Amino acid sequence: MSSGFSGKVQAPWSDSFKVDGGISGNVVRFSQISATRFALQSSLIYLGDTGLEEKGLSDAQLAEIRLVSPDRLPITDLASVPDWATWLVPKYGLYTPAALIHDRLTTNSNKTPITGITRQDADRYFRFMLRDLGVPFGRRWVMWTAVALHTRYLDVVWRKLSVILWFLLAFLGMASFGYGVIENAWPVIAVASLVPLPASFLWGKQYIAGLIAAYIAIPWILPPSIFVLVFYGIFKLIERAARFFVT
Repeated sequence: MSSGFSGKVQAPWSDSFKVDGGISGNVVRFSQISATRFALQSSLIYLGDTGLEEKGLSDAQLAEIRLVSPDRLPITDLASVPDWATWLVPKYGLYTPAALIHDRLTTNSNKTPITGITRQDADRYFRFMLRDLGVPFGRRWVMWTAVALHTRYLDVVWRKLSVILWFLLAFLGMASFGYGVIENAWPVIAVASLVPLPASFLWGKQYIAGLIAAYIAIPWILPPSIFVLVFYGIFKLIERAARFFVT
């Protein structure tokens, strides 16, 4: 089964990416090989600012990170988004080319296949591609925060622990904020509102991701995501149970 993404829908691609050397317009081709996995059949080159030009990379390194092709990324799941989170970020969309290149750079481990490029670099590069593709400001920063969290969790043990500590502080802050609102305790509300500022430094150089997660993702995105997850889980249970009665 083959699928293509129309250039008419994804107009910004023509400015930011070249697909198959420009001979196929803006159509990126895949073959579907399972319910969630696709074989990439097109080559894409990113033409915009990578955000990494000041790292002192060679022209060859910069050229390599701009490219994704079937031999570099044979299999992809498009955007790596859990099913219960696709209400906010579907598996494919305006950001598909950026997701493919980021996937290529970060698929295997906490390292990238290119010397001199870290996963943190790949995450920053991802955000720059999202901007060039026209992904709205809030959504692209939330998407960057999600990949930054994944990168940090895959890193050394103390960075994993820092993420866990940050989550504990975040939920403590949310609980304290809720208590302050219920009890009309303004000092508690003020402290709870400011806790994310020092806690964000547990994210290291990606501290902005900590702020976005604390002030946007957890209060505004996590609650509806939990709601969707719960009912999605119930639906899956009903679906499995129905197999015993309906063919």
